Amino acid sequence: MEARLFKGSVSLGLGAQDLRFFQLIRPNALFSWHGSSRGVETWGEALPRLGRSVVAIERVIAAIGLDLREFYLGDLRDEEFATSLGFLEALLIQKTPAENIIPAFIVDPDEGRDIDDVPTKAVIIELPVVLNVSTTGVVVWVRARSAMFLAEDGSWCGLRVQEQLDCKYEIHPRFEKSPYPELWVTRSWPTIPITGFAGSSTQTARRQDPEKFLVEARVLGLDQDPPTDDSGTNSDAEYPSGPTVSS
Repeated sequence: MEARLFKGSVSLGLGAQDLRFFQLIRPNALFSWHGSSRGVETWGEALPRLGRSVVAIERVIAAIGLDLREFYLGDLRDEEFATSLGFLEALLIQKTPAENIIPAFIVDPDEGRDIDDVPTKAVIIELPVVLNVSTTGVVVWVRARSAMFLAEDGSWCGLRVQEQLDCKYEIHPRFEKSPYPELWVTRSWPTIPITGFAGSSTQTARRQDPEKFLVEARVLGLDQDPPTDDSGTNSDAEYPSGPTVSS
C-alpha cells in the first residue's frame, strides 16, 4: 500500500479545517477504525513526514506574507517547492545562520588549488538568494560578514559567508532558474545552487541569461572587524569548506 498526494480542487487556505488533522500525521501515528489500527508507515515512507511538512508550509507562507489559499497539499510533490520550503524554514523559522546554509565556493578554480589556501579579503555584503514558491518569486537578502576569495590577479573569484548579520525578503514575479534556491552574486559568475550540502565538492553551475539576471550582490564595504579565532587572528577554520564551482 502507498499514499499519493495530488493537487485536488481545495487549497490549504480553503481547507484550513483539515490542517489540524494533517499535522497529526507523524512517524508512529496510528489510524484506527472499526476496532483495528494501522501505523502510518503502512502507506509508505513519505506519509509520516506529511504533518511536519504541513506545519512548515503554514509557518513559511505566513512569514513571507503570501496567501495560503494559493497553495495545495500536492505542491509538496514539486522538487522546487520542497527545496524552497526547506531553505525558507531553515533561515526564517528555525533561524539557522546563513553561514551554515550557503556553501563557500570558488568560480572556475585552478586545478588542484585547495580552497583553504586561497587568499581572501573581508567584506560586508548583501547577498540575494533567489527562489520560487509555487508561482511566486522570492529574493532573500542576506547581509553578512564574508571572505571574498582572490584570484592571482587580485580579482574576486568566490566567497565564504562567515557571519549573518541580518536578512530580509522581497516578493517578485516567478524567476527562471533551477529547482534549487540560487545565490546570484554577479552577472559575470554562474548562479550558485544551494543544495543543502556544505562539504567540499565540485558542482556544475548554471549560467543565467544576463537580461534575466535581475538582482546582484551589493558590497557595503570592507569588514573592519572580521571574525577571529581564539588567538586573535583572522581564521576561516570554523567554517565548512564549500564546493568549487565550474561553469
